[in-house]
Amino acid sequence: TLKRTFRFNDRDGTDRRFRDLQTRYPDLQRGLAGKTYTFCGDIGRGRTVRSLATVLSQYENVRMNFVSPDDPSLRLHDGLRERLLTRGVEVHEFHTLEDNKLLGQTDCLYMTRIQREHNTPNDEFRIRQIDLSQFQLTPERAARLKEFTPIMHPFPRDSHVQEIPESIDLDPRAMYFRQARNGMWIRAALLVHIFEMDKELEALASGGRGRPR
Repeated sequence: TLKRTFRFNDRDGTDRRFRDLQTRYPDLQRGLAGKTYTFCGDIGRGRTVRSLATVLSQYENVRMNFVSPDDPSLRLHDGLRERLLTRGVEVHEFHTLEDNKLLGQTDCLYMTRIQREHNTPNDEFRIRQIDLSQFQLTPERAARLKEFTPIMHPFPRDSHVQEIPESIDLDPRAMYFRQARNGMWIRAALLVHIFEMDKELEALASGGRGRPR
């Protein structure tokens, strides 16, 4: 999803949109390198945060912001921080989306919900004391993002906390439904590969006859 988004392609195949964006963001380049990625929410327990941050760390000149409550279960863990720093990633930690110019410097915003299913009784008590409004992408905060910044979320959303309210769904930068659709096809491709059905699928796609199993 990010690779496609950061191509900045026009539907007609031209690069007019990319050239137009460069007039307002002179340092903008295509691709995943040289971007600032901001992760917000349950950083400590979010598997998608760990996996995506690890993959993105393979690209050059990447900066990562981690926005979470200052809580031992939710904030960035030492292991992931050290792994990213070893890869040369510039890492910053914040405890509110309101911090300075954070959103205006973000090239991709990856929101997550607080994963309450992992809470122990002590966690639940502690997290209930946290003001989670500091980690909501309100329309006012979304307005501070760059005009090309994709907004992502691994789903499901928390309907009570509303880290992303439904009003954001209409924002053209909201990529989470596309992200979910792309994830579905990636899973399908992995299943095809695991069960060694690649050649049969290729034959069917080309109009030939596969050998059903």
